Amino acid sequence: MNLPKFTGSPSVKSGSFRNLIRKSYTIRPIEMDELRPTTLISWILAIILAWFFFQNGWPKLTGTEEVTTQFENWGYSGQFARIIGILECLGAVMVLIPRTAFFASIIFIAIMIGAIYTHVSTGIGSPFMAILLLVLAVAQLIVSKRNALFLSSRQ
Repeated sequence: MNLPKFTGSPSVKSGSFRNLIRKSYTIRPIEMDELRPTTLISWILAIILAWFFFQNGWPKLTGTEEVTTQFENWGYSGQFARIIGILECLGAVMVLIPRTAFFASIIFIAIMIGAIYTHVSTGIGSPFMAILLLVLAVAQLIVSKRNALFLSSRQ
């Protein structure tokens, strides 16, 4: 089944530039490999990860007193909580962009390894959610590597 995919059709009058545009912006059928299950899995994982990391990153980014106290109980500074909040919110946006989802997954994996270490070493809180998010981030890394900026053959 070939579905049409519109990618634009600008009208340009110059010769070589016109041919370049014609090659870049054409209506073409969607290839079956573009509709494969890993694309759907990647989007589901991206939405789940974005929701969790933005929901948990925003209080850290804004520096709420509860989060600052929690980080200080773990032996970290309040500024470290903000840095983690920035990374989590940035990653939440990046994971929703197919070309940057791979890099967001790397950020999430690094944060979750640190979170698991913190929970296990201090004995404060359960590392269950961090382990679950680590598994989801690794899965997203695997399924999104095809679209990564440096790995993609498509322009």
